[in-house]
Amino acid sequence: MNSVLEEIRNPTSKTSAFGTNILQQGEENIGQFLYYEGIEYHMCNTYDVHFYASFALIMLFPKLELSLQRAAAVPMHDPREMDLLDDGTRAPRKALGAVPHDIGMIDPWFDVNFYNIFNTDRWKDLNPKFVLQVYRDVVVTKDKDFTT
Repeated sequence: MNSVLEEIRNPTSKTSAFGTNILQQGEENIGQFLYYEGIEYHMCNTYDVHFYASFALIMLFPKLELSLQRAAAVPMHDPREMDLLDDGTRAPRKALGAVPHDIGMIDPWFDVNFYNIFNTDRWKDLNPKFVLQVYRDVVVTKDKDFTT
């Protein structure tokens, strides 16, 4: 696990974007884009809010939207436990295969799921929103290679 985390934090691939290795071979590095959910929630790129913002992004900045979709960190797993404020239990920060609630706050792109009121890995709306956005993005951009 340590070698995987080291590769994520210090990518050796020259085609990788800053942060996680999200670029495919020969793919253009568009960059990464962070935004806060709001003044009361200081988390970057909360996926439930991104669902609404993504409609404007795909129409105005399609490459940036595709870049954000790749960075959703679904394949990442972070077994470090965090205290949940709702009931005081502990839960892993990020389960493998779950869409993260947010890209983070203190160390975005690496420490995802800064939100700790509830266990967001169990939320029912994030995964369907991810699937709907990927489908819509492929239809709008006609970029079938995006999903590989």
